[in-house]
Amino acid sequence: MTQSDVDLQGAWRQAESGYRAGRLGDAEIACRKILSVAPEHPAAHWLLGRVFQAQRRFRLAVHHARVSATYLRHLPLAQRLAVIHGLISIGDYRAAIEELSTVPKDEGLRPSLVAEIASQLAQLDEHREVREWLDYFLERMPHESRLWYFSGNNWKYRGDFEKAVNAYGHSIRLQPDNPYPYLALASIGVRQGAEARIDALERRIRATTEQGSKGVLGYALFKEFDGIGDVDRAWAALREAMQIKKQMARHEARSDELIFEHLGHGARAISERKMQERQTDCLPIFVVGMPRTGTTLLERILGNHPLVAACGELSELRMQFKWETDYYCPGFLDVEAARKAASVDLDSLGRGYIDRVRWRAGGKRWLVDKQPANYLYAHLILKALPEAKMICLRRDAMDSCFGNLKEYFSPGYYEYSYDISDVAVHYRCFSRWADMLSAEFPQQFLSVSYENLVCEPHSQSLRIQEFCGLPVGTGMANIERNMSAVSTASSVQVREPIHTRRISGWKKYATHLGPLRTKLNEMGCI
Repeated sequence: MTQSDVDLQGAWRQAESGYRAGRLGDAEIACRKILSVAPEHPAAHWLLGRVFQAQRRFRLAVHHARVSATYLRHLPLAQRLAVIHGLISIGDYRAAIEELSTVPKDEGLRPSLVAEIASQLAQLDEHREVREWLDYFLERMPHESRLWYFSGNNWKYRGDFEKAVNAYGHSIRLQPDNPYPYLALASIGVRQGAEARIDALERRIRATTEQGSKGVLGYALFKEFDGIGDVDRAWAALREAMQIKKQMARHEARSDELIFEHLGHGARAISERKMQERQTDCLPIFVVGMPRTGTTLLERILGNHPLVAACGELSELRMQFKWETDYYCPGFLDVEAARKAASVDLDSLGRGYIDRVRWRAGGKRWLVDKQPANYLYAHLILKALPEAKMICLRRDAMDSCFGNLKEYFSPGYYEYSYDISDVAVHYRCFSRWADMLSAEFPQQFLSVSYENLVCEPHSQSLRIQEFCGLPVGTGMANIERNMSAVSTASSVQVREPIHTRRISGWKKYATHLGPLRTKLNEMGCI
């Protein structure tokens, strides 16, 4: 072993230990030391990318993640998957998909690696490929709980709820301390066996000391009680689960107000900039709105049009924004990211976004990007992409806020949704922001009432098509005929014909939602 080998090994141990301990400066120094001796060291580039991402230096994170990927196929599979995860985290989704497609189905793979492959493919919405991997390996690894959980998710996204229920049941029996299959099963809304599931959830909650797991189980318990109409016990479960999530998120309503204040300052700063509508073979339609307000329903309607590619909840816009600002923050926006909005190069943002998403359109003229939280970037989008259309779902204030409160979101996303006061403040900020956009961009920004959409789906779909410049299609509102996979929280609801049953759904909980109604009324939202 040479001296350089010893130095490399020592430096790598320093880099790993520094990163794990949060000493990012030490990890960066150690990685640079490795690269000074071995500039093609893939692991050092990969770890340096993670360091820069943690330091919120996005362009350097992208550079090193991409360099590490150039050596990817020479690495052991565990390291390859770590590099691919890095590509996903910086928004290189197409490259990640291409790399995962080269991984052979080797019967010698460890279960943890199979689960990681299935997880990454699911994150990339490659649902057919997920199904192929799971079908192959569940025959060979029938006792792996995580694979059954991913299988349940896949069946749910594809609309086969009976198979999803069975898969989640297998996962729970094999690993009863994993909270997520309970929540996924409860979200399907099966009435049969609800009492037994409630008993199991209550026992599991009492036995669980880890707060994150207790919170997940609490949301599952709420859904089960809600399904059988036990409103008081459902609310008690939800209230406790929200308190846990609130404590973990440490979200403050003032941060939301500051984000929208900075976005408003940025909007005024760039309002006079003129952008030329570019000639492009890809016309984006953005569907935005607070979550659980009908955005998936609208995407399904648009997805029925033969000239439209419905691409799901894309992250390309926020990744391009991170590139333009050279600032990484988890989730969508923090206060510092919002402050940087005024300085964004609009032409680069628009061109970069189109370059990122064009492949997703599959040759179709129109592309739907249904990322609800793109309303945060809406002013930038509409200035940077004058050829784009944006449709914003607006829903009754009480239904909107309650829909957010009762949904379990992944950590780092929609963190205002765990407190009645916080969700009301966010609704007010969102509503004012949408009003401003509607006034400034009447040719690009269309507000659509959820209530009107479900009561008059055919006339509303015609209005939306005309606004988007689409040739008028027939049967657009027959969303039950749309067989494509859905990986959002609405994956169950959008499999049935459009209905009005969820209008004023909050009223079932009116006694418990009195403080929310009072807060919204005080703020002039109702």
